[in-house]
Amino acid sequence: MNNEQIFESSFNRLPPSVNDYVKPSVGWRNDAGEQKAYAYMYETKNSKDFKKIFREHLFREILNKNWDKNITAEGHWILDLEFVQSNTGEDSSNYIKILLDAMTGYIYDDDKNIMPRINRVTYNKKSPRFSFSLKRSETRGVFDNEEDRNKLINNQCISCRFYRDGKCSILKDLTIGKEKEEYSATDNYCNKYIKKKGLK
Repeated sequence: MNNEQIFESSFNRLPPSVNDYVKPSVGWRNDAGEQKAYAYMYETKNSKDFKKIFREHLFREILNKNWDKNITAEGHWILDLEFVQSNTGEDSSNYIKILLDAMTGYIYDDDKNIMPRINRVTYNKKSPRFSFSLKRSETRGVFDNEEDRNKLINNQCISCRFYRDGKCSILKDLTIGKEKEEYSATDNYCNKYIKKKGLK
């Protein structure tokens, strides 16, 4: 297992733009004996070809790094991206959708936990490519980090009647990122706090 929980890699070509990912088409179906047209979206051959070779690359990297995608099931993960584009007219944000989809099931199970960000874009007409790193975010739900969460627990939760050994619904919601009216992020304070009976 990668003890630092960071997956880094690079690839020697750029993904297709989102404009060349899926495209509209028209099909026909029989409706009560009458032929009717309907619209649908299909994935392009260019997109399928890219996914195939990129996933083969990912698979080799996963084996080499002994990466376990299951660790991404908890918390949020930052996907840092750097692109080397062939010209300045390309929009780097158009690459993100296909990359998130292509990596799903390989270096993470679900992209709902993934926060992509583009850190750099440079240009090289002869050698377009990209690199990326996936690492766990320091944030823990609404808290900036685990230390802030522990401060709330130690300063309030443990002595609160609603804590119940970590079963407090407010604390649970805050930990998965749900904002609660009872909690002030500025003060790291829960306004629903009631001291347990018997505590000084």
